[in-house]
Amino acid sequence: MSTNIPIPKVPCPMCGESLPLDIKTCPACGELVSRKAKRRIPGELAGRFRRHIRGLAGVWFVLGIFNILLGLFGGLSSSDFRDEPVLEHTVPGDVGLIAFLLCSTGFLWLISAFTTSKKWMWGVILGLVLSYLSFFDGLFSGNFIGLAIYGLIIVQGHRVQGMAREIRNRGFSPSEVD
Repeated sequence: MSTNIPIPKVPCPMCGESLPLDIKTCPACGELVSRKAKRRIPGELAGRFRRHIRGLAGVWFVLGIFNILLGLFGGLSSSDFRDEPVLEHTVPGDVGLIAFLLCSTGFLWLISAFTTSKKWMWGVILGLVLSYLSFFDGLFSGNFIGLAIYGLIIVQGHRVQGMAREIRNRGFSPSEVD
């Protein structure tokens, strides 16, 4: 059961012969083929991809900073300074663990934001995993505003993945989008 995946081809700049992307010289006319100058991602697709991936990275950056600040200030205002627990349904010893988890999650969001801004698709996948976890947390806790926000972020993440797939199908890497 073999699937024949079509190899992307480009025309030779001299004779117009259809050439695979990895060839260095045209077998028909002998022309030296330079891929760096010739290969361009279509402007409309590159512009859409660039806009969407930057927006996604920005949202994940804000979420990272928010989680870190919430963890730091939640930890500082813990029961060390007051007699009652800060967060509902916790005992005073749990606040430090919650602060640690919030800060750790914040750093994961920041890693996702940085790698997404570099157009490394594993960063988008990491951000989507964190978004799905946050979405399900909102679902179980009844946070409907969080559900709506994370639902939109998830849709945007999958939209970026679809554009990256389209770019790869045209023979380019998403990180080549300038």
